Amino acid sequence: MTFQALRRTFATLMQGNGPKNAQTQLRHSDIAMTLGTYVQPISEDVKTAVESLDTDLQNILHDFSRGSEGVFQ
Repeated sequence: MTFQALRRTFATLMQGNGPKNAQTQLRHSDIAMTLGTYVQPISEDVKTAVESLDTDLQNILHDFSRGSEGVFQ
């Protein structure tokens, strides 16, 4: 994991909050730098797949926590 990877991840995750917010946080004077270099588009099918995986993992964690009540007391 590099500092550059963290900056690009941040910019990509911020794209739903408006590019100017990412530009401000990254301290770019030119929005073209933020959008052209840092923000990576995420397709709708990838968003759907990630959301589905998140739901599945949340359900697994919920089931696991219900099944292990009292184990660590």
